[in-house]
Amino acid sequence: MRFYRRQARSTFWMAVIVFSLMLIGWRSPALGLSKKDLRRINDQGPVEIAVMYLNPLQKEAGPELSFEVRMSTHSVDLDAYKIENMSFFRIDGGPEQKALGWFKPGGGGHHIFGVLKFAGPIPSEARSLQVIIRGIGGVGERIFEWKLPLE
Repeated sequence: MRFYRRQARSTFWMAVIVFSLMLIGWRSPALGLSKKDLRRINDQGPVEIAVMYLNPLQKEAGPELSFEVRMSTHSVDLDAYKIENMSFFRIDGGPEQKALGWFKPGGGGHHIFGVLKFAGPIPSEARSLQVIIRGIGGVGERIFEWKLPLE
């Protein structure tokens, strides 16, 4: 009987520890980055834009760099924009690259999403990368930045 009580107590405390760590948001570096770690949001003007760097989440990423872009508004027709022509990529503040394209677009009107792709890869010595989106919702420029190495 004593053995079962000790085992139940150990199980209980292990559950308390695991639950507590989940509550405070602890994660092991071995578990990798979460989507939240890779998402950047800009809510200037009437359009909110969220950009997520997808490559670190992909098991087998190709040479292209992929970013999920989600736009939401209540007052602007987002279908009117050519996202691939308004989006650029920059490494360490260097020259801008145009997007290769806007893929898997979805939604429409006031809520759209898709994947922007840029030429890669990122040099190993790079310290930051930026996605720049210009002219959406009357905002001249929005910069979404990730410091490297990602943590």
